[in-house]
Amino acid sequence: IYDNKLISAIDKVNDFKQYIKTDKQSEFEKAVDSIRNVMGNIASSSEAIKYDYDYKEEFENYIIDNIPNHYSVSSLNTYLKCPKQFLYQYILNLAPEDDSDENEENLKGNANYAEWGIIIHYALENYVREVIEKGKHQSFDVMKNYFREKQQEILNNVNENTIKEKEQNLENYYKVLFNTPAENFSEVEKKIPNRELEEREYIEINGIKFSGAVDRVDKNADGTFSIYDYKTGKDKSKVKDEVKPKGKYEKIYNQLAFYKYVLTTQYDMKIQNVGIIFPEEPESSFTVKDLEGETGFENCKLLIEHYTKTVKEDI
Repeated sequence: IYDNKLISAIDKVNDFKQYIKTDKQSEFEKAVDSIRNVMGNIASSSEAIKYDYDYKEEFENYIIDNIPNHYSVSSLNTYLKCPKQFLYQYILNLAPEDDSDENEENLKGNANYAEWGIIIHYALENYVREVIEKGKHQSFDVMKNYFREKQQEILNNVNENTIKEKEQNLENYYKVLFNTPAENFSEVEKKIPNRELEEREYIEINGIKFSGAVDRVDKNADGTFSIYDYKTGKDKSKVKDEVKPKGKYEKIYNQLAFYKYVLTTQYDMKIQNVGIIFPEEPESSFTVKDLEGETGFENCKLLIEHYTKTVKEDI
């Protein structure tokens, strides 16, 4: 593919930029630079392209050499949705800037949704961490301070009214969270695996290596556990019925199924409930019925076995 046609195509992109609005020019420039960078990894820029050379074979070898040796839940979801997107994003590193893992954790729909997601996650995780360490709930000011700290770090040019609105939403969730006994909080941002405590770098399922993190783990009165993932963004009321296989939010279903399966099989934890928490709209939070209890585990097992087999055979 690296012949005179591709070079010509790149030049045409440069010519076409004069017809594109100013705010779109940088996107084209980055795309062209990305293509040139990939080409540079395969054929040295100091050498002329050899048209009689088998670039196809070298390109295939490049892909093989750069296939990831482990997967996050996001990268697995990307492959299952579109192998070509997986190729661009995780092997050729041609992903758009706004297509990060963190963005996938949020429900798109409002300005700066990714940044607000990071800020809210940070505030909640650090608040719960303090509750676990001190054995009792803290004041809302503790959560608010973490919120402000991260907001000023990554989103400091926002209207003050917007910030106050977000803080009010967070305080509303704080009142709900306060009703959860402090002793129920087991872990916050449980890393899979926790490399500081475990000797392994990744967990392995059917020959495929994975890593990930659960936003919150609560211990129930009967000794079982509940796991929760925080989600931010719009369209919260429409999410519940679409978190299912083949649903609009199948990615979230796969993510939760993966967490339950791993914690059950790798950490000997009995996971009863698996849920989504919307800190900005707590009344819309829900648990995924198909993933509850023993029946839910069997659903997780079938799903993970199918997906890992698919990835192993295809890649």
